[in-house]
Amino acid sequence: MTNSTSLFYEQTEFIADASKGKRTVFYDEMSEYKYAFSQYNSDRACHLRIEIDKHINNLTYLSMYFDEIYIQTGTLFNISDPFIESVILGVINNEKFISMMHLGVVRICGWGGKTSFEMFGNALEFSHQSSGRRMDQNLAMGLEPLFMVANAERNNTVYRSESRPDDETSESFLNALNNTNIDKSGVDYKYIEEAVDSSKKLTGQLIGSSFNNALKGKILSKKAHRTVEECFVGSWHSLLNKTVPGVYTYNTKLSGGLLDHTININRQDVKSFLYSPKIFEFFLKQLLTPKECNDILKRPYEELHVLRNGDWARFCEAYHKSIEETCTGLSSTCLSTHLDEDNLGYNDWASNLLNGLENKQDNIDINAFIQALTSLVGGIYQIPLLSPIINSLGAVYGSRINDLFQNFQKENKSSISPYIKKIKMSFDLQPTMI
Repeated sequence: MTNSTSLFYEQTEFIADASKGKRTVFYDEMSEYKYAFSQYNSDRACHLRIEIDKHINNLTYLSMYFDEIYIQTGTLFNISDPFIESVILGVINNEKFISMMHLGVVRICGWGGKTSFEMFGNALEFSHQSSGRRMDQNLAMGLEPLFMVANAERNNTVYRSESRPDDETSESFLNALNNTNIDKSGVDYKYIEEAVDSSKKLTGQLIGSSFNNALKGKILSKKAHRTVEECFVGSWHSLLNKTVPGVYTYNTKLSGGLLDHTININRQDVKSFLYSPKIFEFFLKQLLTPKECNDILKRPYEELHVLRNGDWARFCEAYHKSIEETCTGLSSTCLSTHLDEDNLGYNDWASNLLNGLENKQDNIDINAFIQALTSLVGGIYQIPLLSPIINSLGAVYGSRINDLFQNFQKENKSSISPYIKKIKMSFDLQPTMI
């Protein structure tokens, strides 16, 4: 982000003040813990360019339904893996990312002072403590300009706390872990406790990078590994939701127990995965073709940002209300009981769900949720976890529609359509019926 213009550190803004009257969200998907928990999938086998593009696309999508996106210094600095360092360096040097920073859509969230100079210094030092190694010099040099501005009219940073936050991370994680059915006398639990202690010895906190490094030398069962992931990710996002109320956060996986993770927004418990840019992408592809979405992602970000006006604000309001409506009455529903990715016998899995729907005694209609989510994201067949359920339920429950949600969606179509039409006109996309 450097150029011939002189840059200087700035007096930053408290996050509660910065987010007042806005919809803001934390972007955690570049965090090392996300990659560390991917040993049972293909994330780490991806080409570097693909990973960088994925994050840029995620940020672009988030900017279509959030006012501002906060990336915490822990995400950018607490790294022990050279591959992740390369990903972050590629993202922060990307032209779209730079544009989002200049336009105030993406901001860096730090701690340890009211100036960006203090935040940068604290983040760099804490990174060294938590990983036991100095950050790659190229990445450090690339990150520093994110904390600096060329004029007083822009503010790249916000701060969460003047002191070090998140001392509750280990307690929150262990509380979540102890509420699972993990064998507390088994070797898996012993390994996990040792990894927590190892991480805390470095900084006094449970940090994803040092915790997962300590786990690398341990051979956990696949079930224990998944339990650790769900407890770590879920407890971390719950802690963020508690300590920074009003700023949205979401889990990064659409499977397992994380489907049941909730955040409290406007005094309503909402399934946090519904705020994922992956869900928004499915939703957008109801209104635009995949090719049109790709065309938008390829264009300079400024062309999309200039469309942020009244139509965009109404579009955001309709989208968020749709998510809230989808979650009405679902805060106590255990989706992972019915949508468990380990149940690979799809026929039995769907039958179990059917039985659950037939025998459920309370007033929560799980099928209505699935129907509503289908309407919301429009890509239920593109989510492998849900496909077999819809295939099995189609003939039996296809005619059952969540009337409340359907009516709500019709009422808000007038709010959604103008912004989408404006995108089509601005990007010279082929007109379609909306």
